[in-house]
Amino acid sequence: MVKSQRKYNIQLAALENNLLSQLKNAGDDILANIKLIENLEESKRISDDIKIKVEEGKRTEESIIVFSEKYRPSAERGALIFFLMNELYKIHSFYMFSLRSFIFVIKRSIDKVQKKWDLEHKEENDDQNDENKELSDEDLEKRIALLVESITETSWDYLRRGLFDKHKVVVISILCFRIKVKRGEIPLEQ
Repeated sequence: MVKSQRKYNIQLAALENNLLSQLKNAGDDILANIKLIENLEESKRISDDIKIKVEEGKRTEESIIVFSEKYRPSAERGALIFFLMNELYKIHSFYMFSLRSFIFVIKRSIDKVQKKWDLEHKEENDDQNDENKELSDEDLEKRIALLVESITETSWDYLRRGLFDKHKVVVISILCFRIKVKRGEIPLEQ
């Protein structure tokens, strides 16, 4: 979408420059230059098409922003766990985790939720086309709750395999405390 928007802006600038160049070189009687008039009409048509596409792009971008905001709780949980993992080097220098590996874990947790969701909603999926399917607010809340749970479980499964036994209780405690602080169940000061 961003690339398309840039392309449209470049096209509009090129049309403008082309028109200015033609007007500059048109001579005394602009109305007698049929090629210039045809080019003006074509430029107007292309410009109108581009404006329509730009408006559609803006509406699409707004809907993407609104929709992505609904998934913020799952993103916040993922960030909370990643930053915990990123700070584990303070416990032991052995604990180093990359963002790339964490993204793989997140994708795995999303796939788990998708499989579970597809199994639970198999009949609905058969009745509707996947492209036109939109979740109700209740279903979206359930899906987000499943994502948060899956991200937490999958991340912990990944993380615990790399921890020394003596640090597992410490790390899971830190994770639980951070989740409770995030939810507002424990004041940050405590």
